Amino acid sequence: MCVLSRVLYGEVRRTSFDLPRKERRTDGERSLAFQRPPDLLQAPDCAVLFPFEGNLHEFVAGPQGAAVLDVLMPSYDDGRDCTFYETQSVDEPMDLRDHNGDPCWIIPIDQPGDFHCISGKYRKWENAF
Repeated sequence: MCVLSRVLYGEVRRTSFDLPRKERRTDGERSLAFQRPPDLLQAPDCAVLFPFEGNLHEFVAGPQGAAVLDVLMPSYDDGRDCTFYETQSVDEPMDLRDHNGDPCWIIPIDQPGDFHCISGKYRKWENAF
């Protein structure tokens, strides 16, 4: 999945995680990921996330709040779920030569109660021209 995000108003702190490209390491319910340094996005900044680069991401609104428009390609209509995670430190030594960022485990959790999302669909372009 690719995600194009635009901050409509306010500012957000974005923390994103990369998934390993070669092999997916899992340990039961946990999967290995690599945390990138956080950055600050302010309206009207845009950001792009790719399948293995930053696709797992967290936005935290600034003190005045924020709104973010995400365009997902492909959409979640193909049966995929939006999954929420918490992170856990990696405490065992690993061969991490081919990866950037700080290693961590990601663990699926339930959707947070304070998360709000309004979804919409593009109209079909069949008769647009």
